Amino acid sequence: MRVYAEGRQGRWLILPFLLILSPLSVMGRKKIDVFVAGFFPVGEGPKHSLGRGVMPALNLAVKHVNDHPTVLRNYKLHVIWNDTQCDTAVGTKLFFDMMYNKPAKLMLFGAACTHVTNPIAKAAKHWHIVQW
Repeated sequence: MRVYAEGRQGRWLILPFLLILSPLSVMGRKKIDVFVAGFFPVGEGPKHSLGRGVMPALNLAVKHVNDHPTVLRNYKLHVIWNDTQCDTAVGTKLFFDMMYNKPAKLMLFGAACTHVTNPIAKAAKHWHIVQW
C-alpha cells in the first residue's frame, strides 16, 4: 500500500496514523474462542467404544468448522473433553469441575452413556447451557 503526502510534514503525519491502524486491522481478524465441554468414555472395554469412536469424528468436525471460510468465520471452536469412564459420579464431578473452571464453556457435548447424561443434562439447565 502506498501513501502519498505532499511535503515532509505530510509524511510524518501519515506514519503515526498507519501505525495506529495496522494493529486494529490485525486484531479485527482475530477469531473469538468458543469452548465446548466434551464428556466421553474413552477407556478400554466395550462400554467405552462409543466414546472412542465419537472423539475422532468430533475432532474432524471441529477442524472442518474452524477451517471453513464462512461457517462461524469470526469464531474458533475448541473442545475440552474429559473421560467420564461411563460412571455417573465421575461424569457429574467432571461436569461441575468444567463449569467452575475457566475458560467458560458455551455448550456441552456427550456423554455417550445415558446414565451419565441424565444428571449432567439436569444440572446444565441451571447454567442455561445446552447439551448435545
